[in-house]
Amino acid sequence: MPAIHDGNDMTLTSTSEAVKGLIKFGTSAYDEANNMMGIGTDEPSVALEVVGDILAEDVVADGIQVEAITLTTGASTGHVLTSDADGGATWTAIPVQAHGGLTGLADDDHAQYAACDGRAGGQFLTGGTEDGDDLELASTAGAVKGSILFGTSAYDEVNNRLGIGNAAPTVELEVTGDIKAESITLTDGKSDGHVLTSNADGLGTWSAIPAQDHGALTGNGDDDHLQYAALEGRAGGQVLIGGTEEGDDLELRSTSNQVGFGRVRIGAHGIVVDESMSDAVGILCDPTVGDFLQFSGDGDFGVSMQRNPTAAQPGGNLSLSAGSPRVGETDQDGGDLVLSTGSSTGTGTAKVQVKAAPAGSTGIDDNAPVVALEVRGDGNVLAGPQAGVAQDAAAGFLCIPIIATGDPTGSPASIPAGMAAIGYVAATGKLAVWDGSAWKLITVDVP
Repeated sequence: MPAIHDGNDMTLTSTSEAVKGLIKFGTSAYDEANNMMGIGTDEPSVALEVVGDILAEDVVADGIQVEAITLTTGASTGHVLTSDADGGATWTAIPVQAHGGLTGLADDDHAQYAACDGRAGGQFLTGGTEDGDDLELASTAGAVKGSILFGTSAYDEVNNRLGIGNAAPTVELEVTGDIKAESITLTDGKSDGHVLTSNADGLGTWSAIPAQDHGALTGNGDDDHLQYAALEGRAGGQVLIGGTEEGDDLELRSTSNQVGFGRVRIGAHGIVVDESMSDAVGILCDPTVGDFLQFSGDGDFGVSMQRNPTAAQPGGNLSLSAGSPRVGETDQDGGDLVLSTGSSTGTGTAKVQVKAAPAGSTGIDDNAPVVALEVRGDGNVLAGPQAGVAQDAAAGFLCIPIIATGDPTGSPASIPAGMAAIGYVAATGKLAVWDGSAWKLITVDVP
């Protein structure tokens, strides 16, 4: 027996020998050789083997350390240790429970799943976790499919159609609203230069630009091409310019036909160029065969040069020259310069006036000639060569009319005041001078 002292232990052993046996107490035993305890059995096969029930007030997990518990009553794969009303534990099947009987089903406590009613802050649905995994949405797991709706848009799984802004698409892609894109590619009817053309239902396909008759276009009468000259005129007038470079020309032609030319008119009765007559020019008339420059009209016709711009500067000159050479050409025999009033078949008369406006004159006074030829002005009138003529000259003389039968007796008509008429009386060899009231005879030495 061990000494009796506080804190001392008492050790029971089956034998003092090395090979141990059992320590039995009733139907129970402790197997010293294998360190096993049997309760209700003296042949334990595990560390603690109980044949019978176990009753305890508490089971503290930290206070029990076992590798396994084996109960034979009710043993079956998948059963769980279940208590009865007295706390007795036996193996029983897991009782079947209704999911609807669970509490907290409405709680959004599974953030790893998509919330069907939405989630504060939104949610993100991802298909897989590996490269190339897909996310597939389906309207139903059944064989007959429906539509997948997103907002006012939808994907029709039955007909494989997508509607944007439209939940009931009628074609493969139907958009209710505008489309904005950087480019668009259509393969139906594709060809270089084709245009997108609509049918009666608004379906567009690539097609060639249809040939159009220009005359069938609307608005042909609109004056909407201001870069061109309007044939019927334009409000405010218009300017027609030939070219854009120095020396460019503007050429007006009657026709492009190189055989039968017509006339080019400037104004209804203004300047007419007849291309069929070597470009003869008519002013106020259509030129006829003959002269290259022709004038016509019921009123007066004047050719004027600009007067002097200031009193100290002379005005421009106007020269009429017949047969003069062009610049750089050799002078040849000149032509005749004829000033003719033309013939009159009526009762009127035609007169020619040559006038040199004196200094200070407006140039418009005395513009009504009263005789067939008038030379007016403050200066002298020169007839013949300025240097005079030789004794045997045949030209260069001033010619006056001859009164053939005797001294004149009539009164010259339309002699302006301050002017005299002169003639030569052949019968008497005298000069007859009309002084405005009577003839005066001047004897001329006749050899």
